[in-house]
Amino acid sequence: MFMDLQYLREFYQVPIQAPKDFFSVILEKGSLTAMRFLTAVNMENPEILERVSRELWMRVWSRDEDITKPQSILAAAEKAGLSEKQAKSLLEKCSSDQVKNILKETTDAAFNYGAFGLPIVVVHLDNKAHMLFGSDRMELLAHLLGLCVEGAWFCPSRGTVAGPSAQLCEKQTLSPLEKKRCCPTLGASPLIPTASPSWNPGCWGSAFP
Repeated sequence: MFMDLQYLREFYQVPIQAPKDFFSVILEKGSLTAMRFLTAVNMENPEILERVSRELWMRVWSRDEDITKPQSILAAAEKAGLSEKQAKSLLEKCSSDQVKNILKETTDAAFNYGAFGLPIVVVHLDNKAHMLFGSDRMELLAHLLGLCVEGAWFCPSRGTVAGPSAQLCEKQTLSPLEKKRCCPTLGASPLIPTASPSWNPGCWGSAFP
């Protein structure tokens, strides 16, 4: 798993680094206070939830820093854009029954979907929920949505077994953003990698318009 993290770090260009004392950080210290804080943020300032989440993630999974102490959470919140007054107010609400109950409901909902790790994506189709686990499930997500991922190993809707080459992708009329999404082999960083990294597809495309 730790080797996979290193490969993923290089492949997706995400600055992930497992904490040195992994089991202590994950199993002993945990993230309950941080989760309660994020719950409070979502209740009061949902527009900044993602930024606060990222800052807390960076502390643990990139810089091996604490997220259990009040000053650590306040530092992440302020770096995400919350004022000191806002951050302290939200931190105080972490001990309220309302925040605790909402987090419990959210956790129960994930558990009822069958979640056992992160990330998960839940797709609702025809009154049925489909849960996908892992960061490498974009092809399955596209399949459920009836879409085809360019560069995917297999696309049933087109009857193909391999995607276009980088040369074909380069010849296509694409905007700079689309080229970054489609052709990391052209020297651009992939923004939405959707092909399986287990083979060299040459050209990637987005499953979404």
